[in-house]
Amino acid sequence: LRADGVRGVRLFLIGPDTSPAYIEHIRSFAAAHRLSDQVHWLGAVPHEELKHYLVAADVGLIPGLVTRQYKNPGLTTKLFEYMLCGLPVVSADYPHRRVYIEEAGCGLVVPPEDATAWADAVLWLRDHPVEARAMGERGRAVVLSRYTWEREQSRLLSFYRTLLGAPQEQE
Repeated sequence: LRADGVRGVRLFLIGPDTSPAYIEHIRSFAAAHRLSDQVHWLGAVPHEELKHYLVAADVGLIPGLVTRQYKNPGLTTKLFEYMLCGLPVVSADYPHRRVYIEEAGCGLVVPPEDATAWADAVLWLRDHPVEARAMGERGRAVVLSRYTWEREQSRLLSFYRTLLGAPQEQE
């Protein structure tokens, strides 16, 4: 983005430091490309503090490159957290994610390794604030109407009973 003259975009990376080498790679890349003022590694953030970052964000990014350690990027809690906060989502295009994003109309999916597609998606959301806001609102509405404990508890309990071989309760 910076190479294209785009300013004012900041990236906050939040999560546990599971790969020190990868984090060092990100820091080195940012330094080499004079992006250290725009790329911020926060590490693990207590869940009760996470909401402060999410409500301040404009877009929720969900990458997920296939690596030796990470062979099957699937559905993440992060998607539903972003949706609940009303953030439009840009996600790596994997089937488990795509179905929820498209069904809710809450964001965009891009090829996982296509940096240009990621940048284009973020810029599109920045340049189309009405559509971005509508995506965020749709995502929030879907989470509140479909993915609550009240709606999911009977399905989850039934699943556990099946795993345990226990008799199913009648609803």
